[in-house]
Amino acid sequence: MEFKQFLEAVPPGKDEAVDGVWVEIRDRHGPMPVLNRVRPAFYCVTCQGERVHSLEDSSCVQPTYADMSVTTAVFVCSNCQVHRKVIPFLGPKYATKEPGVKLRKVGEYPPHGGETPSRVLTLLRPHHDLFTKGRRAENQGMGIGAFAYYRQVVEKSKDRLIDEIARVAHKLGADSSVLATFAQARAERQFVKAVGFIKDAIPPSLFIGSQNPLLLLHDALSRDIHSGTDESTLEVASAIRTVLVGLSARMGAALDDEAEMEAAVKSLLARQKDAR
Repeated sequence: MEFKQFLEAVPPGKDEAVDGVWVEIRDRHGPMPVLNRVRPAFYCVTCQGERVHSLEDSSCVQPTYADMSVTTAVFVCSNCQVHRKVIPFLGPKYATKEPGVKLRKVGEYPPHGGETPSRVLTLLRPHHDLFTKGRRAENQGMGIGAFAYYRQVVEKSKDRLIDEIARVAHKLGADSSVLATFAQARAERQFVKAVGFIKDAIPPSLFIGSQNPLLLLHDALSRDIHSGTDESTLEVASAIRTVLVGLSARMGAALDDEAEMEAAVKSLLARQKDAR
């Protein structure tokens, strides 16, 4: 993969063969390798969204007793010039222009994957501490641990998830028979069985990439993690987190839109009344 992709997408603790890490420049002493000034996109806390970042500083530690070095790259948001992303990574002791250089992130701050939206933490309350532990395990490349935490989060938050989806369905005008299925699902103890009651009742506006998010979670949680590797399970865990974040964002947007519409209607009715 390219260096930019490594910085954006690879979590700490995972080895990757990377191209274009260093480039050669010339100064008065002749040619010398420097870190490639790529412009990766990271979540910016200040701008509240994904923004392009530029390399601000870098340093390298080359222990005499090892054949590896640790390079620390600091990126600053190109938009606000305030938010910074710090990524130390392990690589060859000396910079090289050779392709396929073996790199491994040994950390990342703020944590890999961006900030957890406040909507997600509110939705998963009071179990968002488990979600945070899952994020920590995911960032460290511990797929089985991350999966276990995320599964607990979904199962323990079943009732709250169903209630919020039912709230959106009600706001969007679902009839009483549809809303009754949410009550049936809430009475079911297991999440994967509860999905069976409401898989056809979820509003299309909550779909993620034309896919039902509850069915996506159902399929992910039904995986047998004991037959997989830590690396393959990490992908499933990451998918669970992505669906939870996406579902939370869509529910929030649907409720916000409805609240805005209600406020507009009330304002128009008030104006009509005053005009009379």
